[in-house]
Amino acid sequence: MTTATQFIETARSLLGRNEADGTHKYIIDVYNKCKPLPRGYKVKYTDPWCATFVSAVAILTGATDIIPRECSCAKMIEGFKAIGCFVEDENRIANVGDIVFYDWNDNGNGDNKGTPDHVGIVVTAGKYNMTVIEGNYNNKVQTRILAHNGRYIRGYGVPKYSNVASEPFEPVSKPSEKVDKGIDLIAKDVIAGKYGNGHVTRMTNIYNAVKKRVNELTKG
Repeated sequence: MTTATQFIETARSLLGRNEADGTHKYIIDVYNKCKPLPRGYKVKYTDPWCATFVSAVAILTGATDIIPRECSCAKMIEGFKAIGCFVEDENRIANVGDIVFYDWNDNGNGDNKGTPDHVGIVVTAGKYNMTVIEGNYNNKVQTRILAHNGRYIRGYGVPKYSNVASEPFEPVSKPSEKVDKGIDLIAKDVIAGKYGNGHVTRMTNIYNAVKKRVNELTKG
């Protein structure tokens, strides 16, 4: 049975694959070669592929019994619900190996039960922050750092791994320091133009802190 560590390491091995050089096609091919295809749909190289990425990692690690294969985020949530492994609670402190779903139309009021738009794999999780690997993030496989209970979190798929990996985010001791490292990394990505759509900075719940750090770095 698949461990969380095996699943995470396989996801990490795909970091950097992207549409620009066509290396993302390997991920699509892994998904399409596993039959029968969910709903009989063969994913195209031009389709959104975030859920396909999560499914491909599950296929590569033999974890399709605990992580539903799907190319649709909404259908993947349905799959997790069918096996009793979906957590609706946005306040959840994520564990490594969790599958986090996002809804970019979340207005921030009440429990988010909207249609999911994106999905990723939690690879580190600490008291305040988590690091997520996502496929089709800026058209590539890359990481995102965000706060637990951030805006746009739709819910979590919680696979029943044979063990729980332990790879915490760098520990912190003071609430005022809780996202300093994340702020610095996000601010540098903002300056580099990676977050043109604004999703990442808003969803971390630390927009003002990121904006302040961007100003500090650009003035410096």
